[in-house]
Amino acid sequence: MTGITRVSRESVFSDLNNLKIVTTTSNSYETVFGFTEEEVFQALGEYGLSDRKQEVKRWYDGFSFGSYTNIYNPWSVINFLNEKESAPYWANTSSNGLADRLVREEDAEIKTDFEKLLGTGILETELDEQVYE
Repeated sequence: MTGITRVSRESVFSDLNNLKIVTTTSNSYETVFGFTEEEVFQALGEYGLSDRKQEVKRWYDGFSFGSYTNIYNPWSVINFLNEKESAPYWANTSSNGLADRLVREEDAEIKTDFEKLLGTGILETELDEQVYE
Protein backbone atom coordinates (compact mmCIF):
# COMPACT_ATOMS: atom_id res chain seq x y z
CA MET A 1 0.00 0.00 0.00
CA THR A 2 1.29 3.46 -0.77
CA GLY A 3 0.04 6.89 0.06
CA ILE A 4 0.96 10.50 0.30
CA THR A 5 0.58 11.24 4.02
CA ARG A 6 0.99 9.01 7.03
CA VAL A 7 -2.05 7.14 8.29
CA SER A 8 -2.98 9.19 11.31
CA ARG A 9 -4.89 6.56 13.30
CA GLU A 10 -2.53 3.61 13.19
CA SER A 11 -2.58 1.62 16.45
CA VAL A 12 -2.60 -1.97 17.67
CA PHE A 13 -6.39 -1.72 18.09
CA SER A 14 -7.12 -0.51 14.57
CA ASP A 15 -7.64 -2.57 11.45
CA LEU A 16 -4.46 -1.07 10.05
CA ASN A 17 -1.30 -1.53 12.10
CA ASN A 18 2.29 -2.74 11.96
CA LEU A 19 3.09 -0.44 9.08
CA LYS A 20 6.56 0.18 7.71
CA ILE A 21 6.80 3.91 7.11
CA VAL A 22 8.98 4.79 4.14
CA THR A 23 9.31 8.47 3.29
CA THR A 24 11.13 10.41 0.59
CA THR A 25 14.14 10.70 2.91
CA SER A 26 14.36 6.94 3.61
CA ASN A 27 17.03 4.91 1.90
CA SER A 28 14.73 1.88 1.79
CA TYR A 29 13.26 1.43 -1.69
CA GLU A 30 14.87 4.66 -2.87
CA THR A 31 15.05 3.50 -6.49
CA VAL A 32 11.56 2.01 -6.79
CA PHE A 33 9.37 5.12 -6.49
CA GLY A 34 10.26 6.22 -10.00
CA PHE A 35 12.64 5.44 -12.82
CA THR A 36 16.36 6.01 -12.44
CA GLU A 37 18.14 8.00 -15.13
CA GLU A 38 19.85 4.84 -16.34
CA GLU A 39 16.48 3.10 -16.75
CA VAL A 40 14.98 6.06 -18.62
CA PHE A 41 17.93 6.43 -20.99
CA GLN A 42 17.88 2.68 -21.68
CA ALA A 43 14.15 2.83 -22.48
CA LEU A 44 14.69 5.82 -24.76
CA GLY A 45 17.30 3.79 -26.64
CA GLU A 46 14.93 0.83 -26.99
CA TYR A 47 12.27 3.15 -28.43
CA GLY A 48 14.72 4.83 -30.82
CA LEU A 49 14.55 8.11 -28.91
CA SER A 50 18.12 8.40 -27.58
CA ASP A 51 18.47 11.82 -29.17
CA ARG A 52 15.77 13.18 -26.81
CA LYS A 53 17.50 12.40 -23.49
CA GLN A 54 17.98 16.05 -22.49
CA GLU A 55 14.38 16.91 -23.37
CA VAL A 56 13.09 14.06 -21.20
CA LYS A 57 15.48 15.02 -18.40
CA ARG A 58 14.28 18.63 -18.49
CA TRP A 59 10.62 17.58 -18.36
CA TYR A 60 10.50 14.55 -16.05
CA ASP A 61 13.64 14.40 -13.86
CA GLY A 62 13.60 16.06 -10.49
CA PHE A 63 12.66 13.65 -7.74
CA SER A 64 14.95 12.57 -4.93
CA PHE A 65 14.36 9.57 -2.69
CA GLY A 66 16.80 8.80 0.09
CA SER A 67 20.28 9.45 -1.26
CA TYR A 68 19.17 8.89 -4.87
CA THR A 69 18.73 11.88 -7.15
CA ASN A 70 17.66 12.00 -10.80
CA ILE A 71 14.52 9.96 -10.24
CA TYR A 72 12.04 10.38 -13.09
CA ASN A 73 8.26 10.54 -12.93
CA PRO A 74 7.21 7.06 -14.18
CA TRP A 75 3.72 8.08 -15.37
CA SER A 76 5.18 10.84 -17.50
CA VAL A 77 8.02 8.75 -18.92
CA ILE A 78 5.66 5.94 -19.92
CA ASN A 79 3.33 8.43 -21.60
CA PHE A 80 6.27 10.09 -23.37
CA LEU A 81 7.45 6.73 -24.72
CA ASN A 82 3.91 6.01 -25.92
CA GLU A 83 3.14 9.43 -27.42
CA LYS A 84 6.69 10.51 -28.33
CA GLU A 85 5.72 14.01 -27.27
CA SER A 86 6.65 16.10 -24.20
CA ALA A 87 3.64 17.16 -22.18
CA PRO A 88 2.67 17.66 -18.52
CA TYR A 89 1.24 14.16 -18.18
CA TRP A 90 1.24 14.46 -14.39
CA ALA A 91 -1.31 17.32 -14.47
CA ASN A 92 -4.66 16.44 -12.89
CA THR A 93 -3.44 13.08 -11.58
CA SER A 94 -3.69 14.04 -7.91
CA SER A 95 -5.27 16.38 -5.43
CA ASN A 96 -3.66 19.45 -3.92
CA GLY A 97 -5.79 19.30 -0.77
CA LEU A 98 -2.90 19.53 1.70
CA ALA A 99 -1.32 22.51 -0.09
CA ASP A 100 -4.73 24.17 -0.34
CA ARG A 101 -5.34 23.71 3.39
CA LEU A 102 -1.89 25.04 4.26
CA VAL A 103 -2.41 28.20 2.21
CA ARG A 104 -5.91 28.82 3.63
CA GLU A 105 -5.36 27.91 7.29
CA GLU A 106 -1.71 28.41 8.22
CA ASP A 107 0.13 31.56 9.20
CA ALA A 108 1.70 34.13 6.88
CA GLU A 109 5.09 32.40 6.98
CA ILE A 110 3.86 29.39 4.97
CA LYS A 111 2.37 31.73 2.37
CA THR A 112 5.68 33.57 2.11
CA ASP A 113 7.46 30.22 1.66
CA PHE A 114 5.07 29.22 -1.14
CA GLU A 115 5.61 32.57 -2.88
CA LYS A 116 9.38 32.13 -2.63
CA LEU A 117 9.14 28.59 -4.00
CA LEU A 118 6.97 29.71 -6.90
CA GLY A 119 9.17 32.74 -7.60
CA THR A 120 12.70 31.36 -7.47
CA GLY A 121 11.97 27.65 -7.36
CA ILE A 122 14.29 27.24 -4.37
CA LEU A 123 13.20 26.82 -0.78
CA GLU A 124 15.34 25.40 1.99
CA THR A 125 13.43 24.26 5.04
CA GLU A 126 13.44 21.61 7.74
CA LEU A 127 11.37 18.57 6.79
CA ASP A 128 8.76 17.34 9.26
CA GLU A 129 7.92 13.73 8.38
CA GLN A 130 5.19 13.58 11.03
CA VAL A 131 2.66 15.69 9.12
CA TYR A 132 -0.88 14.36 9.40
CA GLU A 133 -3.74 15.50 7.22
